[in-house]
Amino acid sequence: MPGLTADFSGYADDLFPVAPALSRWLGHSQRVAFSHVDVETAACALFGIDTEPAPAAALEYLADFSIPPEGTCLHLDPVHLRADTSGLLLFTAAAAALNEDEGRALFEAVKPWLENDGWKAHYAAADRWYVSVGKSAPVPTTTPLQRVIGQPVSGHLPTGSGAEDWLRCINEMQMLLHGHEVNQERATHGRPLVNGLWLWGGGQMPVAGEVVYSQLYTGRRLLSGLADLHDTPHTGVVTGAGQLPVDQGDVLVDLKGCEAAAADGDVQRWCTALAQYEQDWFRPLLSLLLRGRIGRLELLPLDGFRYPLHRRDLLAWWRGKADYRTLMDV
Repeated sequence: MPGLTADFSGYADDLFPVAPALSRWLGHSQRVAFSHVDVETAACALFGIDTEPAPAAALEYLADFSIPPEGTCLHLDPVHLRADTSGLLLFTAAAAALNEDEGRALFEAVKPWLENDGWKAHYAAADRWYVSVGKSAPVPTTTPLQRVIGQPVSGHLPTGSGAEDWLRCINEMQMLLHGHEVNQERATHGRPLVNGLWLWGGGQMPVAGEVVYSQLYTGRRLLSGLADLHDTPHTGVVTGAGQLPVDQGDVLVDLKGCEAAAADGDVQRWCTALAQYEQDWFRPLLSLLLRGRIGRLELLPLDGFRYPLHRRDLLAWWRGKADYRTLMDV
């Protein structure tokens, strides 16, 4: 559950919601070390794919286009860059309300620049573009887009193999975007410019790992791509534990309601999402576990640990009470 852990250490504990079911889960679990603390590498590791950095672009391309990309694939997503006293801050094109017509027009403007350098450009959505080349190519070290939102970009620019060439090309394309008629029109109406490009998630399509889950419930393209790679059924996010069949085998549920709030530092929204999880997920799941309707639970909040839980763990009263606020980095 990415985003469950967040650095809100400057706030008083009593601002955070009471979550007895979550506290009981974390307090009674026999936690296990799990070194992956970002969504991309953690998701791949769950399927036995330990490639680092995780080839997120290739997997999401598979989810978007239903076929794997040829060779090396990277995200090149349009973004809004805004000057601030701390530098250029990044915000997503979705947050800037870039529509499909605008996104397509901007994409068609930069496409020739990419093709001149031997790359193929692929349009999936207004805020989601890819580049690929049908061979192995240098892949710079990059930072996933989600981890840069609201942050200065200076500390997250591509480094390593091929980074200088990409930075040169991106700078030239960003100048083109800035003067594009789409952005001129947006500026006229006081709307944020979509004036930047963010390169991330590069790599080649990995070889399938282990088929671990019988079903995935996720709205995340990365996990949908992993499911497709492993021929695992998947569907969109369900709203509560009551919608899950209890005899379906091992299922993976991706809860991401806290993620954006944690990235934005929005304490109130984070607390609201966590309180909803307590009601819709943690409390009913623990009840199902106690009644023997399910055999095992596991929570993965990306804080450096996995939290597996069996019925016998819940019955171990001698482990004492715990509060999630003392167990998680809040």
